[in-house]
Amino acid sequence: MNGTPAFGNRLGTKINMNYRASSVRNATLTALALGLTLSACAPANQEAAPSASPFTSVTATETVTSTATAAPTAAATPTPSPTAVGGPTVAPVVPVAPAPEPVAPKLATFTFPDGHISFAHPANWTIKTQQGPYLDYVNETDKAKSVEAHIYDEKGNKVSVIASGGYGGGAAGPSLLTVLDTQQVPNFPARDGDTVFAFIKYENPVDHSVFYRMGNMSAEFVTNGEGTSGSYVRIVENGASEAYVEFDSPAFNSLESAKAWMKTEQYSQLKAMLTSMRYV
Repeated sequence: MNGTPAFGNRLGTKINMNYRASSVRNATLTALALGLTLSACAPANQEAAPSASPFTSVTATETVTSTATAAPTAAATPTPSPTAVGGPTVAPVVPVAPAPEPVAPKLATFTFPDGHISFAHPANWTIKTQQGPYLDYVNETDKAKSVEAHIYDEKGNKVSVIASGGYGGGAAGPSLLTVLDTQQVPNFPARDGDTVFAFIKYENPVDHSVFYRMGNMSAEFVTNGEGTSGSYVRIVENGASEAYVEFDSPAFNSLESAKAWMKTEQYSQLKAMLTSMRYV
């Protein structure tokens, strides 16, 4: 009986050693199998993924590497996603405040002293009147009817001149016209036909110098191609009238810059003022 425990001890030790060896082998095989499984699940080539930029930064490379390293952990311990459990996640609806209604600019109306010609303009613009051109032989009453309205914007820049009750005339020369914009002035009939607003580029066919004009004129002067530089003068019952924008010289350094100006608020304001002219 004394030898039995010793034998049992040796046998137990041997069994324990075999068990440990088997555990090590099983653990090794399990690790190898797990490694093969994870390798098969991992992306075959991380560098083959398309890049959002033609330049691959160091930071971007490091980010891709760390993401690939973290993948086995996610595969070994999968966590149910909220989508798999509860269905698709619906983003909360955030109420959007309605866009404010555009505020129409405040307008004022200017009427010449004799009451015939009037026009609307932005209320924060300033108008200064002065004696208009007249013939020496006219009487004082007719002289007083000739009035020029000089119009200044909110910054004090002189932008336009509108005249009433003067005498008319003008000279024009050959020109190549590019009509950039035109619109009828329906409430301003003239003796020689319709009055239209126009913004035109003129080019001298001889020396190719360029200038721009913007104002109200006879429709016959508003045509693309060969024509004349025209005139702003419109003959109505109380005499001659003119309405035009007073540009600096040169007004624009290119056709593109002129077209860009047409998209500004100032252009819209001037066009609205000139097309609002009314004769009664």
